[in-house]
Amino acid sequence: MISKRLLALVCLAMAVQCGVQAGAQQVEKTRTLVRAGHVLDVRTGKLADAETIVVVGDSIQSIGPTASVQA
Repeated sequence: MISKRLLALVCLAMAVQCGVQAGAQQVEKTRTLVRAGHVLDVRTGKLADAETIVVVGDSIQSIGPTASVQA
């Protein structure tokens, strides 16, 4: 069963990836780190612990172990 936190994280990642914008506003290329307790790889079914999602501007740049991602 998927926890509420995991479901919320997946929804957040999808919203960021889709680049939902109001009007024709220019998106600033800021770097945002989303520290996640768990990330589900939907291709393999593997659940990874202590992961960080790196978002630059309006797209996901990478997902990796929190210990290896610099703030």
